[in-house]
Amino acid sequence: MRTVRLPDLLIEVDNDLRFTDHFLPPAQRGGRDAEDVCTLLAVVLAHGCNLGLHTMARITRASPTSSSSGSAIGR
Repeated sequence: MRTVRLPDLLIEVDNDLRFTDHFLPPAQRGGRDAEDVCTLLAVVLAHGCNLGLHTMARITRASPTSSSSGSAIGR
């Protein structure tokens, strides 16, 4: 069985279902910004792992790959 990183899976599912559109204001739903989508997915991940938003923000700022995670959005 192959290993899949959870953030990559969330991005893949969002690319197919666009479920993060429901968390964006109506004016932003047509032109999704990768940074906004990544922020929403980080919140979903933090909530699912029972992390607070402060902890998740601190973790993602410290991560060297946090800025590259948005590159797969919209593929």
